[in-house]
Amino acid sequence: MIMLIPRDARFSKNFLGEIKSTDLGPCVICGKAVKAPGKYFVHMMNGGDSICTPDEDATVDEAGDLGMQPIGSRCVREHPELKPYIRQ
Repeated sequence: MIMLIPRDARFSKNFLGEIKSTDLGPCVICGKAVKAPGKYFVHMMNGGDSICTPDEDATVDEAGDLGMQPIGSRCVREHPELKPYIRQ
């Protein structure tokens, strides 16, 4: 089942912060930097507003597919509803 990303209220502020070269990129939930190499990822789709389970990978429209994006371990713990979407 495709799920809208539960964005943190501070996502935009965190996302716009400086990302160091040792970071993988921003967490899709909170926008804070994820240290490389990342441990958790989600398959982002629909231009970045949704994620899908591994079973739904084949149904993703290529035009809106953003591939695997990092998610921080804190956000994984705080959002147990994301468990079916997390890739390691």
